[in-house]
Amino acid sequence: MKTIVTRDILETFKRSSDKQSLKASVGRAIFCPRCENLMDYRRAVEFSVWENETGKCATVRAICAPCWDGVRELVTKPGMKYRVDVIDGRKL
Repeated sequence: MKTIVTRDILETFKRSSDKQSLKASVGRAIFCPRCENLMDYRRAVEFSVWENETGKCATVRAICAPCWDGVRELVTKPGMKYRVDVIDGRKL
């Protein structure tokens, strides 16, 4: 029973922190860098690129969902050097 409660708490915390991170990224960018439309966190995507060897974050970007759908295949291409974490506002 304790494990289930702990998982719920961790999942709630992760969801909340993802939402706050996405809101902050969208608030900093305001406009989509690709199409220059005004962004809303519920229809935006934040992606961060991490170096596998060092564990350092190379970049964090926010982009509107329609533009993300167009470039997702290029950004999330599996690689040995980088890992991409995605927070999709449509799924929060």
